[in-house]
Amino acid sequence: MLYSFVSFHILQEAIVKIMKMRKRITNAALQTELVEILKNMFIPQKKMIKEQIEWLIDHKYLRRDEEDINTFLYVV
Repeated sequence: MLYSFVSFHILQEAIVKIMKMRKRITNAALQTELVEILKNMFIPQKKMIKEQIEWLIDHKYLRRDEEDINTFLYVV
């Protein structure tokens, strides 16, 4: 399934918005919140969420918790 650039951008914005509020969140909780926030526009696939999380980690917006790789931390 192909997604538009807009979908990726909306997903990244939603991830950053959640992370700014929570500062620390597990992968499962982040995915649940993303689906809840975006369900009126589109339902993001797990693969798409993973790719965007990795992009945000690579670009230093997020990082993984050193003690729990399934938890993300917002990088200020």
